[in-house]
Amino acid sequence: MEAATVVIPTRNRSDLLRLTLTSILRQRDVELHVIVVDDGSTENVADVVSRSGDRRVRVVRHDVSRGVSTARNTGLSEATTEWVGFCDDDDLWSPDKLRRQIAAAESARRDWAYAGCVYVNAELMVQNGERPLPPEEINAALSRYNAMPAGASNVIVRGEVLRGLGGFDTHITHLPDWDLWVRLARRGLPACIEDPLVGYRLHSGNASFRTAEMLAELDGFERRHGVTVDRSRFHRHLAHLCLRSGRRMEAASHFLRAFMRFRDGYSRIDIATDQRLVGELVGEVIRRRTGRPRSKWAARRLQAARRSDPHATWKAQAQAWLDELPR
Repeated sequence: MEAATVVIPTRNRSDLLRLTLTSILRQRDVELHVIVVDDGSTENVADVVSRSGDRRVRVVRHDVSRGVSTARNTGLSEATTEWVGFCDDDDLWSPDKLRRQIAAAESARRDWAYAGCVYVNAELMVQNGERPLPPEEINAALSRYNAMPAGASNVIVRGEVLRGLGGFDTHITHLPDWDLWVRLARRGLPACIEDPLVGYRLHSGNASFRTAEMLAELDGFERRHGVTVDRSRFHRHLAHLCLRSGRRMEAASHFLRAFMRFRDGYSRIDIATDQRLVGELVGEVIRRRTGRPRSKWAARRLQAARRSDPHATWKAQAQAWLDELPR
């Protein structure tokens, strides 16, 4: 049985950490070690961990917050297993994630691996997602945009390889995972599991919603790696995140900026996808404010759209394991 360490950085999000930890501890057919890095929380993280009653989990604490990259690196320094994975304190894993990723990496003789990801709301219902790019395409795409679904909560890496690369760069605030994927991609191809094994929870507290700061780091990222980022795609990504957290005006601004850079690759399919997403969310907002149920016409339209979704069966795989988690 293969052994793996999972590092969970956390700070003052005990309500989210509980379910994340539950999903991690459900991993099957792997010798599991979990390191929760408390990055200067004012909450009692040790108490949340102790309630799990699982001796495979231990807490390492920073007395003052040192940032998520340092927290991940602290966990890496404490790990003794060949494989190391990371999970943010608000994301969720399929119980077969580690086993399948390790098997795929070992079979392909790769040093890192990733899987598919779905976006999940507060009720643990799948909202969006699509199959990940294959390894050759994801390595090529990383020079233009962060093509890795769910960021750091997805990838597992051989510990010695990650240490050799210096771990996560602590000088980067919002793009440290993308920076690491670019460095890993230049070292070699990853292994891939197409199935959705990661659930990215969407909520107003997502760190990645600090969109202005993320945009400010892009110029430095381009200079560091000698790449040209696809700004249209980046703005679309920010717009989708803003919509999911209810920041509709900011989302509209990012959609407009994406459209103005259509030459970067904003296709007709992208426009149609965005129109459908905006329509669904606007309808949901209206229903919540008026208290009216979805009309029969709207319900039929939604069902038709879901039936025509080429990723419907794929998403259902994720919903199956999400439904096994406690609400």
